[in-house]
Amino acid sequence: MKSYMRILILGVLFVFSLVSFSIVSSAAKKTLEVWAPGGKIWEDTYQEFQRTHPDIELKFVPLTGGFDERKQKLLSAVAGGVPPDVMWVDRFEVSQWAAFDALTPLNKYIPKYKLSPSQYIRQTWDEAIFPWDNQLYALPWQTDNRIIFWNKDIFKEVGVNPDKFPITWEEQLEVNKKLTKFDDKGNVTRIGFAVVEGLGANGSEWVLGWANGGEYMTARSTKVTLNHPKLVETLDWLVKMTDVSGGVEKAAAFKGTWGIEVQAPFFVGKIAAMINGNWTFENIARYAPNLNFGVSPIYRRDVYLKEKKLVPITFSGGHAFAIPKGAKNPEDAFEFIRWITGINGTRAYRNASIAFSKSMNRPWAPIIFAYQAANKESLEALAEQPVTQAIKDGVKLSFDLMAYTRFRDRSPAALLMQREFLGHARDEALYHKKTPKQALDDATRTIQAELDRLLDEWEKRTGKKLR
Repeated sequence: MKSYMRILILGVLFVFSLVSFSIVSSAAKKTLEVWAPGGKIWEDTYQEFQRTHPDIELKFVPLTGGFDERKQKLLSAVAGGVPPDVMWVDRFEVSQWAAFDALTPLNKYIPKYKLSPSQYIRQTWDEAIFPWDNQLYALPWQTDNRIIFWNKDIFKEVGVNPDKFPITWEEQLEVNKKLTKFDDKGNVTRIGFAVVEGLGANGSEWVLGWANGGEYMTARSTKVTLNHPKLVETLDWLVKMTDVSGGVEKAAAFKGTWGIEVQAPFFVGKIAAMINGNWTFENIARYAPNLNFGVSPIYRRDVYLKEKKLVPITFSGGHAFAIPKGAKNPEDAFEFIRWITGINGTRAYRNASIAFSKSMNRPWAPIIFAYQAANKESLEALAEQPVTQAIKDGVKLSFDLMAYTRFRDRSPAALLMQREFLGHARDEALYHKKTPKQALDDATRTIQAELDRLLDEWEKRTGKKLR
């Protein structure tokens, strides 16, 4: 009887211990709500995090809509006390979120996790710092840049040196004239050198303004300088370049004939040269592997005119991970954003990306991570890929150019700047509705008025003075 009771007691204790362990384990497992991109590559990356962090469960909520929609959704969640723990953000929007008091400053976590700006491409780190309070509000994940691509066969066709892209704006204007083609009715059939975003280029207006010595805002983003004389001169050159390509109306009509993927305009000879992003290399590998192309940095015009030196410059955007204000699990949230932007997370993303490309039977080329060591691994992985040496060399050039990159001004009015500059002022000049100076003067006044309003709100809320 005693033996039976001993067994019964031991059995009860064993069952109790199992139940207790289950309760403790369940209580210890924390859930992070993450607003971020989806898709197979991201899902595999998230799974790797959960495999290495069994005490954390990710509740993934796909991000949708533009900034205005995401702004309303996040600010409502923060005000209601139910924000996500992590949010994927466009880095140039970070200062806007910070000004809205929607993000958690990350500075206190940096020494604890032994992070340093030197581990990341410095410009990507700096872009996540709000200049009005000098606090870091996100960890940078990925970036990009802009370079010049050209079709060597078309250059040969018109008698232009196919192995060297012209340096000066005057030379580029003349080459654009030679490369641009029209049919018998005067319709554009080929754009020579695409330098306008939306008409074959990407990010060109920003980088060309810097290349010419212009600045869009003052250092702490309290004053708009969009009508800087060098930016006026840049816009004037963009108008001339568009005019020799048939004018913006004909160029826009020509755009209607463009295809995508294998029929993309640069791949089928409808654009002879363009300023575009480093992602173009993977598109070439995938859709136009036999394209005979060249690449070149964009060079600083202001330095070349004074010193005849070729100093590169480029423009970067990219994304980051942030912790919204009021997040319930900020420590675990920081562990997640540290992991996903660091060597282990970027490695998981790269491996998932390579595996996905292989499953689709298509070539792979790397993105540029913000984390420095990750890019060394990406170049090593690229060396094993079945892509041309021209693509490998081009990717290496794009990685090297990150040392010369600039990013858009960190400002609560950054999105308005984007819309007023590229959506209004530039187009008014291209359509000859206003002179470049008139267009940029008007845009400067509009943006400054909104910036002043945001400054007033921020100074009133924080008690700090910036002006």
